[in-house]
Amino acid sequence: MVGSALTRGVRTLARRDFWTFKVIHAVLGGLLTVTGACGGIFVTEQIRKQIADVDSAIADAARRVDSIERALYQFQLLQTQGVLLGALSTGGGLREEFRASFLQLGFLIRKGPTARMIQELNATNLAEFRRLREEHEKLVEAALPANDKAAWDALLKFEMEHESRLRTLQDQFQNTRYALGERRRTLERWLETATIWGFILQQLGFVVVLLAGLVHQHGAEPVRQR
Repeated sequence: MVGSALTRGVRTLARRDFWTFKVIHAVLGGLLTVTGACGGIFVTEQIRKQIADVDSAIADAARRVDSIERALYQFQLLQTQGVLLGALSTGGGLREEFRASFLQLGFLIRKGPTARMIQELNATNLAEFRRLREEHEKLVEAALPANDKAAWDALLKFEMEHESRLRTLQDQFQNTRYALGERRRTLERWLETATIWGFILQQLGFVVVLLAGLVHQHGAEPVRQR
């Protein structure tokens, strides 16, 4: 029975006299309405998905920027502490038996903040992080006697190079965040446009169907005889 009904339906659609003015406009109006509704749903959903992905990427970039900022702040604080400890250890107001301890403390506290910078630079490379951390610890140990200028210069060079690289990385994440923000604003404009055009197509479909009905009704009215 279903097959027979389907066959009759196909035969009906194949008849030329079936496709009247009213039917054609009704189908056209229906297609416009369905296209506007489905297009609005599918297109806007895809855009919303892209916006969600961009939001996630912006959040990741913002977290990295903040994390790097904290690492740089810790290193800057270390530099300030190092200057103070160095001044105390070399000044005449500190007793001799404490001088060596202050010097060692000034070097040892460098390990933590510098390791944090190395970690930020090698967030996805554990082996490289461990290698560079061990290299820094060796440089600290070599500079501990505080009477070897070459060892001290090597330590400072290592730390300054990694601070510079970390600031460059921070700038890259900042630029990425700004670019993603612009991308999000573009997607929001696309979403607004897609929503408007979906609404317009639906309304055009309604208008076409309405006009077809009015035209058919007007054409079907008998001409009045004077």
